[in-house]
Amino acid sequence: MFENIWTYITTQVNLIDPLTWIFLFVISIIYDIVYTKSILHISRLDAIAAANLSVLLYVMMAYGTINYVKNFINIIPIIFGAWIGTYGILKFEKHQKNKKEENKEKNVT
Repeated sequence: MFENIWTYITTQVNLIDPLTWIFLFVISIIYDIVYTKSILHISRLDAIAAANLSVLLYVMMAYGTINYVKNFINIIPIIFGAWIGTYGILKFEKHQKNKKEENKEKNVT
């Protein structure tokens, strides 16, 4: 039984396409950025922007899903891209918020 599983895994690893991995990695980074922006637009009740971003999210999600259903090993670049995307956009948003607060303090004094 384990021999069959090992054969299946090695077959899937041999089917890895580096360009697909790069594309999935980049798509998942973009997905997390768009997802965060979508949540911000939803919280501001900006219906048009939130709806447009929602469509984009579904397209990217479908592409990623199709690729890791074809080869489960393709989930690896998606995982790393998702982590980097979320971390990056939250750091950026925090930086922007701190910058705005500093500008407000300068204007008050």
